[in-house]
Amino acid sequence: MVSVIIPVLNGQDVIGRQLVALRHQVSPVPWEIVVVDNGSSDGTADVVRTEQEHAGPVPIVLVDEPQRGHVMARNAGAAAAAGDLLLFCDADDEVSPGWISAMVAAAPDSDLLGGRIVNTSVNDDVMAQVLPNQRGEQLVRKWGWYPFATTANFGIHADVLRAVGGFNVEYRMASGDVELCYRAQVQGYSIGYVPDAVVHYRHRSSVKALARQMYRRGQVEVQLYRDFRPHGRPRRTLSTMAGGWAQLVVSLPDLVRGPVPRGRWVKRAATHAGYVRGSIRQRTLFL
Repeated sequence: MVSVIIPVLNGQDVIGRQLVALRHQVSPVPWEIVVVDNGSSDGTADVVRTEQEHAGPVPIVLVDEPQRGHVMARNAGAAAAAGDLLLFCDADDEVSPGWISAMVAAAPDSDLLGGRIVNTSVNDDVMAQVLPNQRGEQLVRKWGWYPFATTANFGIHADVLRAVGGFNVEYRMASGDVELCYRAQVQGYSIGYVPDAVVHYRHRSSVKALARQMYRRGQVEVQLYRDFRPHGRPRRTLSTMAGGWAQLVVSLPDLVRGPVPRGRWVKRAATHAGYVRGSIRQRTLFL
């Protein structure tokens, strides 16, 4: 059995489309949808209850997890799920037809699964160009280390998630999916790429919101380095650090060259600012 787990916080305007996209999936095995309301103050729960009435043979389970944080919500969803294979997606994205069947077909070959992320259909032109599509042939790697998948399009066997201890609540700020993928691979589990399992990913709606997201991710990148340095996670070299900051200075004119160059510059600058903040918090040089 498969459980599709969706954490949501104040997603009344978007979760309905995701649930409709899921309702049109064809699965070779029985499956369910588990929605985890992470303390919403809008009408998210009402939207989910309405969808429950139209779910047909696919049950929609609504779980309440008031403790805020995407890792807490996903752990709560996993605890409530009945599936042997747990698939994760986000409330504001849209899965493509065949998503579940592609993940199920690939599941026997890997302990963890990551599908393909595309962003051209649910974002405006500016944000789609600021953050280009994931390459179709591989999972993301950083610093030449282990690959990882985002929980916007992620699968893991339930017994594997239990064995590794679930999502790490110390990563409530960001990158809980990266930490889980790293930790599982350090323990000897495998991760596979499923290019036919496609999710249309919705980016932040403004450059300002994107900057806040990248600032958090920059901070957590230092935390990832600190935690996985004993297992071989490489540090940013001094030349890479210097080159990154020099590139920001050289490309300052991008701020007035239009919305796409400006968005890309702000994305890089916010990430580097997060590196600085994270280096201070973690007492680790990762500028």
